[in-house]
Amino acid sequence: MPSNLNKIPRNTFTLPTSTDNTLVPFWTIEQQNQYFMLQKSQEPGNTIFKSVFSTITSLFDAKQPPYRILFQREPNATCLQIAVSESEETIEEAWEWIKINLLPELEDISSPYAKEEWVIQELNMIVSSTITNNDTDDLLQDDIIRNTSRTFRKTFNVSQTERLVNYYSCACNSRQGWMYISENYLAFYSYLLGFELKVLIELKNIKDIFKEPIRKLFRHSMKVTTKDNQEYLFTNMFNRDEVYDLLVQLTGDSVHRLLKSSNSNAFKGDSNDRSPSPALDEKRLISETPYSSSPNNPLKNVLQHRKKNETFRQLFRLPESEHVLDEISVCYMCDTDPDVTTKSPMSMLVRKNMYPGTLYLSQNYLAFESSEVSSMLEMGKSHFSFILPLYTVTRFERINDDHHKTALVFKTWHKMLHYLKVDVSIYIYM
Repeated sequence: MPSNLNKIPRNTFTLPTSTDNTLVPFWTIEQQNQYFMLQKSQEPGNTIFKSVFSTITSLFDAKQPPYRILFQREPNATCLQIAVSESEETIEEAWEWIKINLLPELEDISSPYAKEEWVIQELNMIVSSTITNNDTDDLLQDDIIRNTSRTFRKTFNVSQTERLVNYYSCACNSRQGWMYISENYLAFYSYLLGFELKVLIELKNIKDIFKEPIRKLFRHSMKVTTKDNQEYLFTNMFNRDEVYDLLVQLTGDSVHRLLKSSNSNAFKGDSNDRSPSPALDEKRLISETPYSSSPNNPLKNVLQHRKKNETFRQLFRLPESEHVLDEISVCYMCDTDPDVTTKSPMSMLVRKNMYPGTLYLSQNYLAFESSEVSSMLEMGKSHFSFILPLYTVTRFERINDDHHKTALVFKTWHKMLHYLKVDVSIYIYM
């Protein structure tokens, strides 16, 4: 790895992203050598074309910094974007660093694919070493979220450490654009034919979120009201339920942090104390769970995993130390009489005590909840669930039966047999 990391321009190099240079117009080559090219974006000179171009980039969320550096292992091959910048001075510093530190090393590598692999490895290490804060989306492996997060931070001038959760296409005030949801903000941006609309709302300032009823002109709509009684109507939201659930979760977290900070300040008498950052909450979540050892998971996945754990603990009334390790759809059959299998065939037992649902495994418990299936209601069966400490399971084995090849059975201390059939679809219409 190159030794003079202290001379690398900060927050300029990015994780390598595939880019088809032949299909992206309005980029001019400023400098080029055998493997690298420095490009500058060039908007159309005509006013009308310029307005149309800006509208297209806004609609497809394709805005990028005006300068970038690409790597190409050989002519006509797909390029890798390895650096971007808002200023010409910074991108030229990166270009000079590449010529001194990377270009000579590439000359000693014969295979074009080996050259590309080496550049990817070097850039991954460089980015990890030069990013000033690890709690940033610039380290994500997800190209789409990483690039969109950069666009979001640039457009709304928010902190570089602000993590983007997700983004959605929708309309606000009858203007089509993009909604961005981060750990602290709800934002909307639209640029259509020269007219720009920006909306930036702190989540802690949101008072109400409503799913609007279906209307002829405003389908899939949602209204957001702030504490100063400003109302924003978002329409054409094809993921409205997902957006609603996400905002409810994030606004709840924001209020919780605000209250926690207020209580802390009241006891300490220090009005300058700041509430714990969402990044710290995420670090705590990852450290407490086996869910991903990588600190660079997209924040959306982290939130989804946390919500699943909270729902699991509430459902079975478990302590906060319990987390879902695994879950699987099964068909559960129970037997309180250990000799029932000798009295009746297995098929009769299945039909009599069958409950399709989900089996959960945590650190210390095995839990099951039945699903709402129409066939169960027709058979007069109600909702069914159970939870067992793992230490109560005394035996676990597979059933050697031609008709139940994917079935398992486990026995508890109370000599009760529990049968699990993995393929639920077989039993749904029995």
